[in-house]
Amino acid sequence: RGWLQRVARFIRPDRILANSRFTASVLPRHYPDIPWDLFYNPVPPPQSGLTNRADVRKEFDCSESKKVIIQVSRMEEWKGHAYLIDALGRIKESPDWECWIVGGAQREFEIAYMNGLKQQAEALGISDRIRFLGFRSDVPALLAAADIFCQSNKEPEPFGIVFIEAMYAGLPVVTFDMGGAQEIVTESTGCLVPPTDTSALGQALGELTQSSEKCDLL
Repeated sequence: RGWLQRVARFIRPDRILANSRFTASVLPRHYPDIPWDLFYNPVPPPQSGLTNRADVRKEFDCSESKKVIIQVSRMEEWKGHAYLIDALGRIKESPDWECWIVGGAQREFEIAYMNGLKQQAEALGISDRIRFLGFRSDVPALLAAADIFCQSNKEPEPFGIVFIEAMYAGLPVVTFDMGGAQEIVTESTGCLVPPTDTSALGQALGELTQSSEKCDLL
């Protein structure tokens, strides 16, 4: 869809490095009969000396008793923010959770998209429990201060570096069962739910917000 992909169609490679088996599965549509190798993205661990978890929560006046659900991504529709907000609307009766959405809107269509998300949260009666944090340079610290990572993509992630980063922070990952997430998230590290099923997504998030033991075990 981008200029790089269009130009690449006219170049026949000798060999392809795929960053996931999912990525490799779509190669025959563009490059039939080209050999490929699987090479997962190396994701370095976060640097030591992160901001204290309590300090980060204090910045947002968030008590330690609250379960914080976090999403970190670009402010684009395919990242699935709307699915997450819909799922959260299904568990609005559950106490002691809030959601941090990290990612800045820069272009006009991103600003319009973010405004639509805020309207969606307002309509569901959960706008006071969702924080749009915008662009942040301290993502590792925010992850360390959260409890659950959720990114319910509308389209598959080719790999999903952010899932690895969330796991480094010790967070269970909740996402849809598609794309690169299938090669990263297991029963011991999170939960995969059927794509677009916000009822199942809400149920998974609800169970995690109500169970400290389950969060700690994952």
